[in-house]
Amino acid sequence: VYFIFPIVFWRIYDGRKAAKIFTITGGVLAVGILALYAYMYYSYAEGRNYVHMAKDALAKNDFSVCDKAHNSYYRDGCFYHISLKWTTTEPCTKIGGSEDRLACVVNVAKNTKNISLCDSDLIKDKQRCRYEVESSVCGYDNYCLDRYRAKYYPK
Repeated sequence: VYFIFPIVFWRIYDGRKAAKIFTITGGVLAVGILALYAYMYYSYAEGRNYVHMAKDALAKNDFSVCDKAHNSYYRDGCFYHISLKWTTTEPCTKIGGSEDRLACVVNVAKNTKNISLCDSDLIKDKQRCRYEVESSVCGYDNYCLDRYRAKYYPK
């Protein structure tokens, strides 16, 4: 493609104008390609770094480290990764999407084995939360599920 421009412009215009147009076109294309590459590299680096940000937050015991992410997708991902080991729902309050917030609360409820977290106002689908926590604790063992439900939902 880079060599087609001078041939086309050489036929239409004289050599000097074609060289100018060719140089400008090539420069614009080069800058555009470099900008696209830089954007893709930055996005990839940011995506890799939210996992490292979550590890730093866990090491410092401070989830506000995730607020440094540059967009909501990576910030929510950082908070989600924290919830895999966290024992409170504080990071879940910072997550914007309802599905991600549900997954966060489920993770914390699994970590603490506290199904009552599913009754919090953070999530809408409380039944799904309860099901996921119960199935992670008991699997499909009905006897275990009955004991678990009796413990957390006394009649």
